[in-house]
Amino acid sequence: LRVYPNPLDERSGLIIDAGTGKIDEMCLFNPYGQVVWRSEKSFITHTINDLERGIYLYSLKNNSDQWLNGKLIVN
Repeated sequence: LRVYPNPLDERSGLIIDAGTGKIDEMCLFNPYGQVVWRSEKSFITHTINDLERGIYLYSLKNNSDQWLNGKLIVN
């Protein structure tokens, strides 16, 4: 599983690559815990033009119903 680039800037796109696995769901949360973006694809590309600078948390659910969490920085 790769989430890159991290940190992001306004010219970057967020890429989530599950490799040979499958992502059933991804959620991106702002610092207040609100969902600002959600997707249900195995290979995701998302531009961040609509995200403010700051630290975000992501949760990825794989096809084994495991949740993987991490931080994402937007510059």
